[in-house]
Amino acid sequence: MNETMPIIDSYPLLAADAKARYCAIVSRDADNPRLRTSLNGNGRQFLELRSEVCGTITTVQKDTLVWVENKGVKHVG
Repeated sequence: MNETMPIIDSYPLLAADAKARYCAIVSRDADNPRLRTSLNGNGRQFLELRSEVCGTITTVQKDTLVWVENKGVKHVG
């Protein structure tokens, strides 16, 4: 199953300057992805671009991804 994962940019002002940003895969309401409430397993997976620092003190390192943009090609690793 090849499905494109939608992207939420929580800090769109960084898009022009930051070539590497932290991101995370989050479960959100497909109709209202900015909503941050419990969905009891019924959410859709989104890739959320965050700032240049890790999200919160509750972020677990193994769940942290890095978004890297290089010459117009975007990678997640």
